[in-house]
Amino acid sequence: MSNYPNMSYCAFENTAAAIRQLIGMMADAIDEGEPREMASQYEQRAFNGMQELIQDFQETLEQYKEHFQDVDGEDADARFGPIGPD
Repeated sequence: MSNYPNMSYCAFENTAAAIRQLIGMMADAIDEGEPREMASQYEQRAFNGMQELIQDFQETLEQYKEHFQDVDGEDADARFGPIGPD
């Protein structure tokens, strides 16, 4: 049994939805002019670690795209498409 929060067949779909939720929560806090109150110290630590985690994801994504760029002669951006909401 793995320690992952998502099943592998829907990990990107679920994580993208979760990231959209986080963006919305931060946007709401900005609109309200008040920082979000974190429910626990664990939530605050996770919030604090998100920037580094997102930077790691971006670096790994670039490596992934570079590694697979020439698969079937197709450019990585065309093959994998844009990142973001549908």
